Amino acid sequence: MQTALVIGSNGFVGTRLVADLTSRDIRVQGVSRSVTNVVSDVPTCSPDEMLQSDDDFDVIFLLAAVIPYDGIDRVTPELVTSNILLPAQVTARFPSSRLVFASSVSVYGMPQSLPITEEHPFHQPHAYGLSKAMGERMVAAHGNAAVLRFSSIYGVGMTAPTFIPRLISQGRDAGRLTLFGDGSRQQDYLHVDDAVGMLLAAAESQRSGTFNAVQGRSTTNHDAAAIVAEGLGNIPIDLTGSDQSPSYEYSRAKWDDAFAYQPQVTLQNGLTRMLEEA
Repeated sequence: MQTALVIGSNGFVGTRLVADLTSRDIRVQGVSRSVTNVVSDVPTCSPDEMLQSDDDFDVIFLLAAVIPYDGIDRVTPELVTSNILLPAQVTARFPSSRLVFASSVSVYGMPQSLPITEEHPFHQPHAYGLSKAMGERMVAAHGNAAVLRFSSIYGVGMTAPTFIPRLISQGRDAGRLTLFGDGSRQQDYLHVDDAVGMLLAAAESQRSGTFNAVQGRSTTNHDAAAIVAEGLGNIPIDLTGSDQSPSYEYSRAKWDDAFAYQPQVTLQNGLTRMLEEA
């Protein structure tokens, strides 16, 4: 890999990936919807400019996506454009490049059995999960593509209103943590450094197909909260109400069979890094 195109280079994972690629002296071109507020030092263009360019690249990393946190089941033009139309355009524009597509375990919807393998049926996914499944269908037309279904990615600097950053913010602001239910709900958390490692492993391989890109171990809400509580000075954890959300556990067997890279950052270490953030 001598040249790489990172679509979504200004995002949480994209900025880390760009930094890793440039440290390896790989020539990187970034693509971002907002080219006026670019984080990295690499040249960056808009999606329209990318599609009109004559440049080719050894590897295309397609990370860009719209995640409607304020309405995960709401279909918007932006959702369709970024999550469905863009993968179709990239697949057609770069037929000879290695394509690595960042999808999501959200495609599975409600779990029917655990652990969830790549063959698990799609069961009532919300609009975002359905849009990522449609994006995967677009990428399926490419002859040299790896689709990585990422679980919950976390790490220093993330701003998404998801469980881990909300937990840390709550602990810092209130001096205590509150969990719904008994805290037994489980989720698979993948550190952003490992997400980048998995993207690179897929890029450097010729294995095509769809893979769960996950930690491979799920953690209860209470265990995650206990790590945060200890890191913030052993603050209390309160349990209230009920939590009807399902637990998730994913199989990483197909990934392990195809790629040598193994996730390296434990949740303990990853959360400690976040808590040490200034």
